[in-house]
Amino acid sequence: MSSTPLPLTLANLLLRPALGSRHDADRAFERIVAKAGQADGDEEFVDGFRFLPREWAGDEGLSPVGWQAAQAHVRRHLTNRARIRRLIAEHPGIEREPVERPVFVVGLPRTATTLTHSVLSLSDDHRCPLLWELIAPGLEPSTQQRKKAVTTARRTLDAAHLLTPPLRDIHPMTAEGPEECTFLLPRA
Repeated sequence: MSSTPLPLTLANLLLRPALGSRHDADRAFERIVAKAGQADGDEEFVDGFRFLPREWAGDEGLSPVGWQAAQAHVRRHLTNRARIRRLIAEHPGIEREPVERPVFVVGLPRTATTLTHSVLSLSDDHRCPLLWELIAPGLEPSTQQRKKAVTTARRTLDAAHLLTPPLRDIHPMTAEGPEECTFLLPRA
C-alpha cells in the first residue's frame, strides 16, 4: 500500500502533462524570469538561479508536483528579490534603517529552534516577520494588499498541508503567525 496521500497522487496524475516542460529547463526558467521581472543590476543573481531548475529537472524521480513546486520556488524568490530591489531603489532610506540589538535563533533542525522563535515572538520587545510578509514583502501594504497577501499565504499552507499532511506537525505555521527567515534567505 502506498504511503502517498491521495490528494498528492491525484495532483501528480493531473499535472503529468506539465512534466514535459522539464525537458527544456532553460526555457521554463526564462518563462519564470519573464513573469517575475528583474531589477536593474540583478542579472548575475538571477542567472545564478538557473542551475536549480536544471538540477531538479535532471532528477528522474521528480514527480509532476515536485516539478511544479520547484518552479514555484524559483518564481517566488525571483519575484520577491525584484520587488525588494525596486523598493530599495524607490526608497533608499531602507538600507539606512537601523536594526538595533537583533536576536538570532540558531540551531540544528529538530532542536526546538522553531519553538524558541515562537516564544520570542510573543514578547512586545521583539518583532518577528509574519509568514505572509515573508511570502510577499513590501512596505506598509494597503488593507487590500495585506488581505491578498494573507490569502495567498493561507492557500499556500492549505496546499502544503493537503499534499504533505505531516508538515502540520513537523513545522506548524499560520499565515498571520511568526515565521523563520528561511523564506527570506534565498533573496540575499
